Amino acid sequence: MYPTEIIEKYLKLIPHEITEFVNSINEQVEIPTLYIGGGTPSAVPHESLEEMLLTIIEALPSKPIEISIEVNPSDVSPTLIDTLKRTGINRVSIGAQSFNNSVLKFLSRRHNRDDITKAYDMFRDAGFNNISLDIMHGIPGFGIKRFLDDLKVIVTLNPEHVSLYALSVDEGTKFYDMGLSDKLDPDTTADEYHSAVNVLRNAGYNRYEISNFAKPGCECKHNLNYWKLGEYAGFGPAAGSYIDNEYIERISDIEKYISCLAKKKSTISFIEKYDDENRMKNALIMGMRLEKGVNISDFKKRFGVNPSDIVMKHWSEYINKSYIILDDDSLRFSDSGFYISNSFLSMLM
Repeated sequence: MYPTEIIEKYLKLIPHEITEFVNSINEQVEIPTLYIGGGTPSAVPHESLEEMLLTIIEALPSKPIEISIEVNPSDVSPTLIDTLKRTGINRVSIGAQSFNNSVLKFLSRRHNRDDITKAYDMFRDAGFNNISLDIMHGIPGFGIKRFLDDLKVIVTLNPEHVSLYALSVDEGTKFYDMGLSDKLDPDTTADEYHSAVNVLRNAGYNRYEISNFAKPGCECKHNLNYWKLGEYAGFGPAAGSYIDNEYIERISDIEKYISCLAKKKSTISFIEKYDDENRMKNALIMGMRLEKGVNISDFKKRFGVNPSDIVMKHWSEYINKSYIILDDDSLRFSDSGFYISNSFLSMLM
């Protein structure tokens, strides 16, 4: 966690950058969603958070139809909820990860099971009707029963949305230094994933993207825009944007970021121009993450190319068998293909 003075400076300056961006674009451009996350925004001082959010929302041409925020269960309090209601937040993503206290301790989370259920109930009692829970699978040493128990709790709570993530162990992290990468079991991770798909489907959730499940009509509009290769603007350390066929990345170091904001200098650190080939490739890769896959007619209208022609040289032996389905309307993964989709998508890169 950064020192309070750094957080306060950042929260005061970042709205100005966003306001300047909004003023620079056509006022008729619709900004339908706003997502506050990538860190723990619920942990910052509530007054500063409220001031930042109100400044940003007031700068937009119209109020977004979906305003989401990520929260840590142990941060949730009546004060935080009042703040979020006053600023117009209408979608909350709670980082539960697990309802097993031993797992949470293993993951070094600062909340416990009671914190999660208390936070969830508080949001419900306050009238929030679009709640997402993050849950993690593939955690070695705890067994599939632990994960099935987590799924039972989720079904009982009945949130509108569930995000399911497999534990990953990246080089340079504490888990990597502990040798945890050698203990990951792909078979168990796969079994847990397929169990989640079945349990959540039976409970009325649609898997609309590889890792995301929602009650009908409760899909995350903000993230759907990413997967459909729509335009978006990101602000904050290491945030990405995709505008006018350019991918833009911002400075990752928060103190350098703040310094640039204070001096009214650009915070952009990297720009990549997408040519037609890159746009098609990225639209295909992102679209295949969706349960519905890539709509062939829409893809042809957008790029003038049939997506099946692109993938046939890579996936021909897998199409219309057990992994990839191709028909007149769409190109998409089957249930068995979804779990190993990264292997297929890497062939296109």
